[in-house]
Amino acid sequence: MSGYSTKKSQNNCVHLVPGHTSLVIILIAFLVLFAPITSYPADVTLSWEANIEPDLAGYRIYHREDGQIYDYNQPAWEGSDTVCTIYSLNDSIKYCFIARAFDAAGNESGDSTEVCFQESNNNAPTASAGPDRTVDEGTLVTLNGSNSLDPDYTVLSYNWTQKAGTEIFLSDPASVQPTFVAPSVSVTGEALIFELTVEDDGGLSDSDTVIINVSNINQAPTASAGPDQTVKERNTVTLDGSNTFDPDGTVVSYCWTQIGGTPVTLSNTEAAQVIFTAPDVTSEASLT
Repeated sequence: MSGYSTKKSQNNCVHLVPGHTSLVIILIAFLVLFAPITSYPADVTLSWEANIEPDLAGYRIYHREDGQIYDYNQPAWEGSDTVCTIYSLNDSIKYCFIARAFDAAGNESGDSTEVCFQESNNNAPTASAGPDRTVDEGTLVTLNGSNSLDPDYTVLSYNWTQKAGTEIFLSDPASVQPTFVAPSVSVTGEALIFELTVEDDGGLSDSDTVIINVSNINQAPTASAGPDQTVKERNTVTLDGSNTFDPDGTVVSYCWTQIGGTPVTLSNTEAAQVIFTAPDVTSEASLT
């Protein structure tokens, strides 16, 4: 417009100098995409700082598609507010926007700083940590996140973390199918819980958990009847089976039987420790 000049300031302002008055318009690059009603239109909200021109009449917003030029005869919006929403834009197209101020005489400023926007169209992935299952202690277990899905077919990153249970070592928490060895558990078993988080290359993520129930495998106990002893006849002898060991927990029963030598009477054949009286012998003898 006649008599106006423009220059950009350090804070992205456009200054207009009509005579001895100043007109300043600032377009803040603050774009908000509201949830579209359908899969195609998108709404973009622009805001800017108020102009200080005394006879300011309002603002006009112009937009263009990527690769095109602005049509200053057709503003996308006009009004006196410092915020506006442009509706029903195609979310597959990149749009750029500028603002201009105009006064009561119809004079219009130059362009503000341009801001551009394009909807990403990125959809969140769906994590799948696999079905819950039961395994035996000591077995090699493979977690499986290969059924995780991203509708955009973008690259997924994987991150496995343990949320509950005896701490185990995962072969590679960032792999699709890490492995670990099921820990030893008590007869009641134990539940291990793992969480898988997947993220696409657009930064969207999803998580899923899987429960691995570890079962105890019953193992035979190791009997210990104590060391061999040498005693005198008629002495009280104690047999000691208390060092008998069961890898699964506690020994639940004992059974002592004599299989050799002069018969003796055991105090309690079902106790860990039993006693008897050494018999009279005519020469050294062994009792088994």
